[in-house]
Amino acid sequence: MKKGIIVLLIAVLVAGFAFADGTAGDVTFTGSATISYDVDLDYKDHGINNDKAMSYSFTFSFNSAAGSSKGEGKVYAEIEGSAKLELVADKVGATGNLTPKATLAISKANIIAGDVTINILGPKGFYSFAEFYGSKDLDDEMIDRDDTLAEVGLDDHGLTVTYKDYEASFAFYHHDEILGGLNNNLYFGLKTPAYKLVDGLTLQAGGNFYFNSVGDTKAILTGGGFKVAYAPEGAKYSANLAFDAEAILVDGELVILPVDISASAKYDFLTADVYFITLDRFDTDLINFLGARVKADKKVNDQLTVGGYAEVLLYIVAGETDPVLRFGANATYTAEKFTLTGSVSARIEKDDEGTFALTDGLYPPTLAGDFDPGLGIEVEASTKAVIDNATVGLKWTDSDFAKAGDEFESLGRISAYITVEF
Repeated sequence: MKKGIIVLLIAVLVAGFAFADGTAGDVTFTGSATISYDVDLDYKDHGINNDKAMSYSFTFSFNSAAGSSKGEGKVYAEIEGSAKLELVADKVGATGNLTPKATLAISKANIIAGDVTINILGPKGFYSFAEFYGSKDLDDEMIDRDDTLAEVGLDDHGLTVTYKDYEASFAFYHHDEILGGLNNNLYFGLKTPAYKLVDGLTLQAGGNFYFNSVGDTKAILTGGGFKVAYAPEGAKYSANLAFDAEAILVDGELVILPVDISASAKYDFLTADVYFITLDRFDTDLINFLGARVKADKKVNDQLTVGGYAEVLLYIVAGETDPVLRFGANATYTAEKFTLTGSVSARIEKDDEGTFALTDGLYPPTLAGDFDPGLGIEVEASTKAVIDNATVGLKWTDSDFAKAGDEFESLGRISAYITVEF
């Protein structure tokens, strides 16, 4: 009894400190417990499995303070900052401890003269406009080729100037000795606002210049891009086109000329996307990538939603094309007491003999998640009407019929489960 009273007093004491400034900060706490009977159709394994998942994020704020100052006159400076002392716990799927955390941050530091604002917290850039429509996890080097100021060590060595929504970034840093010689880095970038050309049509552009010298070697990157977008107010359709190009010179010789282009068009529930990029590197063969996809998502009625996609991915290395075709369809039906979902996906590419066929494995990696089957089917039915405060379901997952006959998984697994969550 005494132990319980002591614990209660400690809890009250902590709560008193936590709410001293009138707020408890962010508090979320969710968890679930699932029991399932799983049957692996390939390995013939089966049995009961327990899954105890917990997600929580507590931020008990002891105290916080904000500071700011702002000058007057035609030219003045302004600054804002904050300080906070907290007890923080942020864990998923495991127990954890509350950890003291002190956060100090300057959120704004500007010098202002009329329409000109100079942000002295650091530069922004590199400016680019074309983007891959899918996951950049497809291949970090292939899709996300754009250099950033952080990657070249200039994110804390410059400033940003804005004038009527025009934005310019400047950075400079000199090292006395790097790799046995002097090292200099200089960056300048400019981005325009999105100009309104006609109703619904906008144009935005930008450019970059980067100079680097290490010893006697000098490298220059220069380039730019633009984005045109058309989205009339209230219309069912929209479209955009973006383009980036760079020239990279080393000691005056052009060594890389990367280009990337993206385009997208949407009408009602249909979307078409195209992305192309060249990725020639130092001392390597020319590499190009082209991706094109048509996708549909349609809510038929309040109960039924259907979707699908068709996609072609072309990897062009040293003149040889390595295409991948991907297809998929899905549907979700929600009734008053149960939900039914189903999906089918297929991937076709050249096999070892050079002919197109369904192929197993995870290629391209993580494009559709961790599991990208050659021919897969997933079905799940669930309801909350059988057991109050619980979900009862049956699902079939991880099938890949392109692996039929292999010693690896092909038929997937079936799971009957009950999940209780809060």
